[in-house]
Order: sequence, then structure tokens, then C-alpha cells
Amino acid sequence: MREIENKNSSETAIYESVVKNMAEGVLTISADGKITSVNHACKEILSVDNSIIGASFAVTFIGKAENDAFNQTILNAIYNYTAVQRNIVNYVARETVKKLYVTTSYLKSESENNGIIVVVNDLSELYELKDAVKAMEQIKLLNDSLKVRNQLISKTFGRYLSDEIVQKILDAPDGGKFGGEKREVTIIMSDLRGFTAMSEIMQPVDLMTMLNHYLAEMTVIIEHYKGMIIEFIGDAIFAIFGEPVTCNNHVLNAMQCAIEMQNAMSAVNAFNEKCGYPNLQMGIGIHTGEVIIGNIGSERRAKYGVVGQNVNLTGRIEGYTVGQQILASENVVQLVKGVSYRSRNEIHPKGIQKPIYVYDITAVGKLVCNIEIDEMEQLEIPKEIEIIVYEGKYAKNEKMQGHILATSNKRMKLDIKMELYTNVCLKYEGQEIMGKYIESDMIQIVKIEKM
Repeated sequence: MREIENKNSSETAIYESVVKNMAEGVLTISADGKITSVNHACKEILSVDNSIIGASFAVTFIGKAENDAFNQTILNAIYNYTAVQRNIVNYVARETVKKLYVTTSYLKSESENNGIIVVVNDLSELYELKDAVKAMEQIKLLNDSLKVRNQLISKTFGRYLSDEIVQKILDAPDGGKFGGEKREVTIIMSDLRGFTAMSEIMQPVDLMTMLNHYLAEMTVIIEHYKGMIIEFIGDAIFAIFGEPVTCNNHVLNAMQCAIEMQNAMSAVNAFNEKCGYPNLQMGIGIHTGEVIIGNIGSERRAKYGVVGQNVNLTGRIEGYTVGQQILASENVVQLVKGVSYRSRNEIHPKGIQKPIYVYDITAVGKLVCNIEIDEMEQLEIPKEIEIIVYEGKYAKNEKMQGHILATSNKRMKLDIKMELYTNVCLKYEGQEIMGKYIESDMIQIVKIEKM
């Protein structure tokens, strides 16, 4: 008898030693429903203390409706001790809702029922993690959807605005706010010579195909040199360098870009020739100075624009150009090393109080502008012509008589001298020849029309 008691005492000691240090909560209940033991982990999980030992389970735990699932699991085990109970339940302790995994098994000695053992695991952190994972998955789905939406916005608006403008508007909290800031930039304006006349005789589909191909080629070059296209104005291009994409020398970038644009015209015209389209010639004006840049317009319609006197001046400089020519202001040339130019001339732009100097650019460093110079043919007998002088787009009333002394596909030498960059119309042999003086007695042919 003593041996049996010693054996039971030894097993109890081993049991208590193991259970005491378990991370799981362990609660034992006798067959008559009394709590017989509770380990440290169980006290922490269930927020109880040793005072519950010897008390009835029902009296101790039943009372909180929110713990009904936990209580019912234990009662099921007490009333049917041979059946193992496994359940995940909510348990409220000290206003904290926990998620518990409750497992029961029965205790017996020989054939006698000694009660049940309850093992409790706190799964709250795991469930929080599970919820967090679900939340992260949901956030990922939302982010993916947002990414697709932003790509659509960027792709859609990117056709009408430079990528840098779109990104600036999307990224900045006040990207759509009206107003502007002063920035020093280098401005490029380019225009095709005689394009208006082409648009009157070409089929719309052919005209747009030719124009879009030309603009696409120029866009690639401008973006390569970190320029930002503000807008296309028909066949004209308005771009700036230095904002919003910063670079070490936006003036040099703009100069190199202009030369590359002119050099690319040979490939553009090769495409045009293949398609049966006319030959295109482009003039480019460049100027550097302060501008106001920002969102312009109203709540119903707005654009990202650049305004200021220096924008207008660049447009005036470009207006003096002929095909295959790059005219840069003195501001530009002074800021770039290694500039080569054909001539330096004084001009009097409209709206500008003082005359300025412009340079006919031929190269920047080793980057050379490949301008085709055709041979002039002297006429044995000078051809008589009538000359009408234009101011801007409008003809003056005065008419003059003169003669063509030499000619080529692109130029004419006259016996009447005029101020540089004067626009004229020559009438002879049933034709109207629009041209611009590029030397005092030489005009560059812009277009030829039948009278």
C-alpha cells in the first residue's frame, strides 16, 4: 500500500514539475467539477490566481456571456469526460479579447474517473498576424490597382504633356495648384518653313502622317537632352531645358539638342521622299533667361505653361530664322564654350526696347550642324522681278523692281540690298517666291507658289 502511495506521490511530483514550466496553460478539474490545479501560464492567459483552486468551475467562470464558448467547451468535457474537446474560442479578460485554442482530455486511475485536464494556448498574436497578413494582402491589391490607375493616367496624359510634367503633378500634393515660380531656363522654339502652304494642298491623312513622324523624331532628341516639351503648336515645338529636370548645363544641352534636331532632318526628309511627301526645312531659335513656370488657366481647363518676356523673345528670334538655321541669342553663346557660328548680326525684335545680337550657329565643340550648301548658278541674263516687302505676315504697300543675278534650289542673289532677315515676296514668270534675306543681297527661298 505504501509502495502505491509512494508511486502516486512520485508521479504527482513529476507532473507538477513538468506542468509548472509549460508555456501552455494547464487547468485540471475533478470529476465533480472542482478546480484542482492551475499552472502559471494558465493564470496569465485566463487572468486568474491560486484562489480558484478548490472552487467550482461553474461558479468561477460562468457569468460572462462573451465567454460562453469557452465555458461550454469545458462543461462538455466534464459531462462527457471520455470525449476529447478541441475548440478555438474567444475569451474576455480585463477588457481584452483573446483567441484561445482549448483542448481537453480525461484523467483516470485504473477504471476510475479522476476528472479532466484542460490545455489552453493563446493564439491572439497569431490571429493578429493573420489579420495583418490579410490586411497586407488587401493593401497590396489596392496598391496594384492604384499602380495600374496611375500608369493609365500617366500614359494618357503623357501623350499631351511631357512625362516630367505628369510626374510632377501626380507626385506633388499641390501639383494642380495654380500659380508659378521664377526659374532660369533655356528655351528652344522650332518651326517648319512653308508648312501652312503644304497644309492647303496635301490630303489631311498624309499631312498628319508627315507631321506626326517629324514631331516624333524631334521628341526623342529633346527628351534625350533632358528637355521638356511644353507644347506643340501646329508644326512648331516649344521646349525648355533646366526645369523640372535639372542638369549641370541646360544651356549646353539645348545647343546640342538644336544641332541634333537639324541633323535629324535628313532622315525625316528621307522618310518623306519615300512616302511621296515634300521636303521639310526647320528653323530654330534659342534663348536663355528667367521665366514664370507653373499651372495656368481655370478650374475647368488648365495647362502647365511657361510665360514671360524671354519666352516672347525666343519666339521673335525663331521668326528670324530660315530653313536649316539655328539662331542663338548672345545670352546663350556667352554661357557655352566651343561655339562656332557663321555670322553675328544685330536684330530689332518687336516689343524689345534695345536691339540684340544673334549668332548663326554651325557647331558646338565637335558636334557640327550638317547644313547643305548648294552651288549658286550665275545667270547670263538677269531676270527682272517685282519685290514686295513683308513686315511679319503682312505685305507693305511699297513695291520695288529688281533682278535675280544668281540662283540655286534654295537661294537667290539679287541686285537689291536690304536689311538682314527682311521677308520678301518675289513675283516673276507667273510665280510668287517667298524668301528671307540671309545676306544683304541674298535671300533664302521659303516657298514657291503659282500666281
